[in-house]
Amino acid sequence: MSALPPSISQRIPANYRLAHSDTVFVQSLVADAHPTVPWPRSFAYPPCWAILEPGMALEAHQHPTMEAYVFVAGAGTMWLDGREFPVAEGVAVIIPPNAVHQVCTEPGIASPLVWISLGWHVTPEES
Repeated sequence: MSALPPSISQRIPANYRLAHSDTVFVQSLVADAHPTVPWPRSFAYPPCWAILEPGMALEAHQHPTMEAYVFVAGAGTMWLDGREFPVAEGVAVIIPPNAVHQVCTEPGIASPLVWISLGWHVTPEES
């Protein structure tokens, strides 16, 4: 893991790692799974926790898989194919294949934004 300010490194458990060009913390929800290792099921990657500390932004990205983000704590802003909207605990977002998406938090907020990320493969007919 990259060197982090003490205020962040003390709050993020050691079993989380940085992903997406070091823009988000992740940890698999599945024992003995690693988010970058392909899974032999319809999932594109093992379901994982994701955390953005205050002031962090998940890089804008896209991919051919469909995803669902289920936000369980905190608040932030999401962009999905150019649309901006707030996200917070209790919000779920379906991300279509190849949609450009990004999530960020404001500096100075009290707590991190936490969500569950699920990604699965789709057939050409489903995209």
